[in-house]
Amino acid sequence: MIKTNNILFILCVFFFSCAEEKEIIEKNYSGRLHIPEKNIQVSEEFSYQLKSGDEKFEFQLLIDNGMFTKSFTCISNELCKVSRGELWQAGEFSVTAIAGNKVLDSDSIHIGEDDITYPLDVYVGPQSIVVGGKQEAMLSTIPSDKYDNPITSSDAISFNSTGAQELNEQSEIKNLLSYTRFPSQEKSGQLFIGINRGEETSREQKVLQIPDWPVEFSIEVVKHHPYADNTQYLQLQTSKLKDQHGNQVADGTMVAFYITSGGKLFGIINSMTINGEAIVYIKNPDVKSTWKIQASVDRYIKSNLITLNFKSMLDKIDFTFDRDNDIIHVGPLNSILGQYLPDGTKVKLTDGENIVIQELIEGKTSFIINELEIDREKNLIIETKGLRQKIK
Repeated sequence: MIKTNNILFILCVFFFSCAEEKEIIEKNYSGRLHIPEKNIQVSEEFSYQLKSGDEKFEFQLLIDNGMFTKSFTCISNELCKVSRGELWQAGEFSVTAIAGNKVLDSDSIHIGEDDITYPLDVYVGPQSIVVGGKQEAMLSTIPSDKYDNPITSSDAISFNSTGAQELNEQSEIKNLLSYTRFPSQEKSGQLFIGINRGEETSREQKVLQIPDWPVEFSIEVVKHHPYADNTQYLQLQTSKLKDQHGNQVADGTMVAFYITSGGKLFGIINSMTINGEAIVYIKNPDVKSTWKIQASVDRYIKSNLITLNFKSMLDKIDFTFDRDNDIIHVGPLNSILGQYLPDGTKVKLTDGENIVIQELIEGKTSFIINELEIDREKNLIIETKGLRQKIK
């Protein structure tokens, strides 16, 4: 019985002691935040103090802006400091003192960004623009400090360019951005652009100023073999293609050569400019022809029209008809230059319905009628190089 009473006595003493200690702790966990300077820079030291009367205790200071949270441990009534760089994000922050799961006090501070640092982030576009002021490029920058905080002040950024018309402008930072527009100049080439703010600079940027569409141009004959031999090539060349500002068009500009004969379009040959000129090679026709040729760029910028005549390589078709053996011997066929027509020249034999084609070898070929699907009782015709010869 005495032992049980002793245990009860000890429990009662412990209970009242705990209650008394709890009352003392709760009483001591109170205080007011004191922040000597509420506007600081990220590179500055931050001081704070929790004033709690005569009692001292450990508490947590929570600094938060919704995206960035940092906590520090300190003793009340002591001046606490946060080293430079520990608060590296700029903006508006709430400051809360917490002890024993209890919010004791709260306040707010503003942390400003540091100075602009190199290199400045630069964005430029488009990368190529047409000369003559038809297009423009925009150069923009989002200045920031060494902690990557954007600059909110209205500092001025200098924009500079080189070229026929040098540009030197200043643009204030607004809504975290500074920018300027560069209209294209009259001369093609690279436009180099740089920005700076005092000693802080960026990497050099460049915009390519490309020539405009070419103005009227001409074509001329460089080489012309005036015979329809289907072996030689006609060579044509354009004049220098330039825009209205005198800029030579870019290499690779497509030039189309349109060839008509007898009022009908029968060929389009494409070529690309190199050093401002386009050259094209066109195989001579197979028969006597008159060509009209005109070049154009994008179907709107057209050259002069030239006319070329191609003479027939053959005056007449020589042949013999061996009726006993049903063989037609063609040739030898000589060109107007006194030479055999080239090997492989096609000769056609027709009866009006059926057609047989053979090739010349050393100016000759033979048609063995009874081996061909040709009716000898009909009017037979030999054709080559645009000439027709009836066999009676």
